[in-house]
Amino acid sequence: MDLGRIGIGYLNVQCLRSKLGLVERFCADSKLDILCISEHWLSSEECPHYSFIEELVLSASYCRKAHRGGGVSIYVQSNKRTKEIDQGVFCLDLDIEVAALELVDASTFVISVYRSPNGNIENFFYKLDVCLSKFRCTSGNIIMGGDFNIALNCNEPATRTFVNLLRTHGLYVVSEVPTRGDRCLDSIATNMDSSRFRVHVTDPLVTDHSAVRMTANIHMVSESSRFPTWYCH
Repeated sequence: MDLGRIGIGYLNVQCLRSKLGLVERFCADSKLDILCISEHWLSSEECPHYSFIEELVLSASYCRKAHRGGGVSIYVQSNKRTKEIDQGVFCLDLDIEVAALELVDASTFVISVYRSPNGNIENFFYKLDVCLSKFRCTSGNIIMGGDFNIALNCNEPATRTFVNLLRTHGLYVVSEVPTRGDRCLDSIATNMDSSRFRVHVTDPLVTDHSAVRMTANIHMVSESSRFPTWYCH
């Protein structure tokens, strides 16, 4: 059974407090079902005050513990059942910031990631590898995106390491279109067949980062066919 087309957007907002109106307009114009934000710059005390963006509901988030800025969150249409997957054990301010959830009726996992250019990239690779290994036993779709601050359209050591790490988990980068200047820093990685989605890079008129949008065909699953837990022990 088909759940239908799902519109997912990944956007670096660089302070949701001051950009809320612009982000709302972007969501309305893009007709998104899911919005993944990086650099919301909210504290854990502030985050509940930004529980809605248009008709999207805050469904997963991470706020920095010891540094200002950063942070990631995921907003989902209220008519879709979700389950937040706590990623706190993998998060480390600056190095890797992650929020994740499951679309319960679609056996699909959505992950929002931010890596600061001031973070330790080796820590990023190590923690991302451990994080993704927890999804290895699932048979569902994985859609992971955000601002990785790795030039995905360049043949650099960090790029090769990142792409190879994704491959070990059955994921691949779906877009290398530049999102800031001439470098692709923001993108999406997935294990879905390319025939099931389309990707567009657009200017959201919010920050100096372009937004990455995916329109995907997601299938319903029966309760009996779902894997009992989201991760391998």
